[in-house]
Amino acid sequence: MAAFSALLVGLLAASTSLRGLLHLPIPCAFKSLTGFPSAGCDSMRSVRAFVALDPWAAFIANPLFSLGLVLFVGGGQHSLVSLLAARAVKTPATPLSWFRWTLVATVGLTRAWMIFDRR
Repeated sequence: MAAFSALLVGLLAASTSLRGLLHLPIPCAFKSLTGFPSAGCDSMRSVRAFVALDPWAAFIANPLFSLGLVLFVGGGQHSLVSLLAARAVKTPATPLSWFRWTLVATVGLTRAWMIFDRR
């Protein structure tokens, strides 16, 4: 499965039309109006770093988006493997309260990081 992921990322990086679209300057409307970064600020820069195979730069650009993207792709791969192996894909259970509070704290810390870093 890792080889399939590497192939997919390689194809995306090699596509000149996609790389051209990723480098369009798209300003953040929320930041333009308020002066503070939105939750989505620098997510395009994070995607660009992932396509360039630089995960550390992607994490620095937007930690929460980078983590979410990795979990989203990993969950999709897990579901695909389960489907191909003819196993049932389990529906996730309701998150525990400690998980919810950890998520809220992570979002808050990410926002503080982006404001502190003056993005």
